[in-house]
Amino acid sequence: LYYSKKYNLLVLLSEFIIPMDLVQEMSEALLDFAKKNKVRQIISLGSISIKGEQDTVYVITSDHKRLAKLFKGMDDVEIIKEGATTGVTAMLLAEGMLQKIPIISLLAEAHAEYVDPRGASMVIKVLNRLLDLNINTRELDREAEEIDKQMKAIIEKSKEIQKRYKERERHISAESIYQ
Repeated sequence: LYYSKKYNLLVLLSEFIIPMDLVQEMSEALLDFAKKNKVRQIISLGSISIKGEQDTVYVITSDHKRLAKLFKGMDDVEIIKEGATTGVTAMLLAEGMLQKIPIISLLAEAHAEYVDPRGASMVIKVLNRLLDLNINTRELDREAEEIDKQMKAIIEKSKEIQKRYKERERHISAESIYQ
């Protein structure tokens, strides 16, 4: 739990997925806290599996009237108008609609196979513009570049191994023909 007096911003961070049997209780506790403390809006940061190029942050909200105005001019943001989500964010969005509490979910495209610093950087950059913050993402961007380099090296090594395997396979096939 982090609080910034300067930005009047409370950040709740979870390092693990909330078990389904606790989702309702956690959602109610967050909404109760928000109401008691007159929170203006709740913003959830998360990710979805990458579809192609990693260049989009998706938005789901309980307050569609404010949506167009909030994200105007953000070409890297795509509004999800219908679909399904799960967990605490889903409960917050549903209750936010019913109770007229603005809830926004920002979802970066991210790789499901590993922690994805590029996805984290993307969603933080949108959050920066949305709330006029200045959270530094240089380290995340640097980590993303490092992962890209490592992945390219692994792919090249894999191609080389595959090439040697095929050559060896042809060599073995040719030997068996002449025996």
